[in-house]
Amino acid sequence: MKRYVLLLAFMLSFSPLSHTLAQGVGIGEWQDHLPYSNCIAVADAGDRIFCATPYSLFVFNKADKTSERLNKITGLSDIGISAISYSTEFKTLLIAYTNTNIDLIKDGKIINISDIKRKSILGNKTINKIMFIGKYAYLSCGFGIVVLDPEREEIHDTYYIGPEGSRLNVLDLTLNPVDNQFYAATERGIFRAKSDGNLAYYVSWKKDAGLPAPDGKYNLITAFAGKVYANSTSKTQPSYDKDTTLVYANGTWNYFDPTNHTNRSCLRASQGKLVICGYLYVDVYNEQENREFRVYSYNPGTVRPNDAQLDVAGDLWIADNYEGLIRNYNVWSNDRILLDGPSSAGVFAMDVKGTDLWVAPGGRNSAFDNEYNAGAFYTLSDNKWTSFNRLNTPFLDSIRDVLSVVADPRNHKHGYLGTWGNGLFEYLDGQLVKFYTPANSSLQYSVYRPGWLAISGMCYDSDNNLWVANSSAPNILSVLKNNNTWQSFDLGASAKGVDVGNLAIDKSGQKWMLQRDHTMLVFNDNKTIDKPADDKVKRLTQAAGNGGLIGNFIQCLAVDQDGAMWIGSDEGVAVFYNPENVFKNSGFDCQKILVKQGEYFQYLLESESVTAIAVNGDNQKWFGTDRAGVFLMSADGQEQIYHFTEENSPLLSNAITSIALSSAGDVYFGTSKGIISFKDKVKPPVPNNDSAYVYPNPVRSNYNGPIAITNLVKDSDIKITDIGGTLIYKTKATGGQAIWNGQNFDGRRANSGVYLVFISNEDGSETLVTKILFFN
Repeated sequence: MKRYVLLLAFMLSFSPLSHTLAQGVGIGEWQDHLPYSNCIAVADAGDRIFCATPYSLFVFNKADKTSERLNKITGLSDIGISAISYSTEFKTLLIAYTNTNIDLIKDGKIINISDIKRKSILGNKTINKIMFIGKYAYLSCGFGIVVLDPEREEIHDTYYIGPEGSRLNVLDLTLNPVDNQFYAATERGIFRAKSDGNLAYYVSWKKDAGLPAPDGKYNLITAFAGKVYANSTSKTQPSYDKDTTLVYANGTWNYFDPTNHTNRSCLRASQGKLVICGYLYVDVYNEQENREFRVYSYNPGTVRPNDAQLDVAGDLWIADNYEGLIRNYNVWSNDRILLDGPSSAGVFAMDVKGTDLWVAPGGRNSAFDNEYNAGAFYTLSDNKWTSFNRLNTPFLDSIRDVLSVVADPRNHKHGYLGTWGNGLFEYLDGQLVKFYTPANSSLQYSVYRPGWLAISGMCYDSDNNLWVANSSAPNILSVLKNNNTWQSFDLGASAKGVDVGNLAIDKSGQKWMLQRDHTMLVFNDNKTIDKPADDKVKRLTQAAGNGGLIGNFIQCLAVDQDGAMWIGSDEGVAVFYNPENVFKNSGFDCQKILVKQGEYFQYLLESESVTAIAVNGDNQKWFGTDRAGVFLMSADGQEQIYHFTEENSPLLSNAITSIALSSAGDVYFGTSKGIISFKDKVKPPVPNNDSAYVYPNPVRSNYNGPIAITNLVKDSDIKITDIGGTLIYKTKATGGQAIWNGQNFDGRRANSGVYLVFISNEDGSETLVTKILFFN
């Protein structure tokens, strides 16, 4: 099956050494926030270099030093790349995805070939490497070899080359023109076949018995200068010193550089040279097997290559595991092409204050146990990502599973990060302020795991006190008060040592905590933190009259603008419309929402596991699910506004971990495959209209998108007139933003000229006039 998509011209211009995100996207547009430092493959296309990461792709223009991100937003069919290769003959880039989906980019089009992805294949269904030979592309796959015809844009043939036609994990493939034989490097040796034989017949493929280890695992192979070079690697746990490279010449296999056993990630014949990527170096050899030069430092920067290729000018292009795309020239000179993004795609929790995004990438499993993710976190501020990990922050080397985060509402560059076992730490302006343990706070170690300090959730109250959920501790709730003193709270015998998840604070100041046993704790300190005598605690359950919790597990919660508490479970959504009544005897149970579907009614998202909830500036609700993408519902939950999935939108994955909303209208979706954002037409309202503005402004003649009047007081009235005072359009803000489509009341595009925008709130106390320069 083939699918054609026009390739969007989505260009980002930047210097070759450092790059930042675009300064903003239009309403209804998407922006990826994927890692671009971990590069796995390069492909030389003459005037351009394609570079792949495990998540996405970018192309670097050598002449003007600009880069273009190629992803689902610009038309690619999938996310998660395993291999790329470029054919100069067909002027075609072939992209293989980790799920065996395939894209061809040629003639300004993206052609999707999903045959392998859709086909039911037993065993290892992967694409390891790609090689163009003659009129075909040969794909080394986990089950054999697939032959693709790039001109006809279709699968041509499939070879099962194992014994008796069995499936065999082919890791690489080459053709030696000297003996006219294909050499397939596999997990069980090297198999050879004459290129003019019946390659689809397994008998044509013979295991090479002349190797020192005939049944060994060979992960790389290439033909160069009439010889064949192959790399033998360990079948057991990978290490840095268990690889051996061999060379086949004159009918015999011999050791190549027998003293060097570092792991290799690339063997490539390129521009009449042999390029070898090893651990901490890249070597370039000539046809006489003399090493011409070695790249072992980027001056500064450590070399950790995954792939490398020479171009016709002699520049060496390196896909580095941490440093992005490297252009090496004159041996000691390097340019680093590093697009902006976080250092990994992991995301468990996010928090936004203003336009500053904080990301916790760690996690825990369904049994509330550690996943042992490396300690790290990321921030997006002023349109630039900053990553903190063990490479640049020694403190994080001993930290695991950073899974909760909150930014300070008074200073968005100040935040707290909680870990699943290693305590809580505080950052300000990119610097560690303090690391909190029981020695310097009211936080407590787990009842069951000595020395284990788990922070599952945090939230600020209206007085800027920071409340902290301290899972499985004797006192599972603590507060860092606005005077920088700590206090913990005894919530009763039934709350001691229990596993708790996230927490939220309702508009009456009550603290709500999720518990692993499908209950919720509600704590009311009556706004007297220092007087525990009047504290109240209630444990909500599935029982009617005691919460009426839905499903089998509550996974998320959020407070809306009306004060209602929305909860997401593994069986949909419910609402506590009167959370202030929790400590009364009745009238507070959560309620499901009935939604009409045609002639029938059903409960909102009752068949979905809801993992994230966020409330936008117009009180609409974003819901993230574990398998159905994201939904935007009306304020009452009864009308669907959007439903984004990975099939109908650029959404990276249907598995959503978190959602965060910025004051600029950016909706950040944390998914199982990374972060992507959508520019919503709704923004949070502001206290006054003094900072209102219009964008884009001016409106160019070739622009047909929405025109936003933003930074508005809630429910502001908008009137647009021409310079003579004739009213051509009026509307009302949703949240803190109003949208004009550039048309008058008759539905025709407005004439060129200057237009006045009159802004006023409901009682007329907040008024402003601004201008739009409009071109028809």
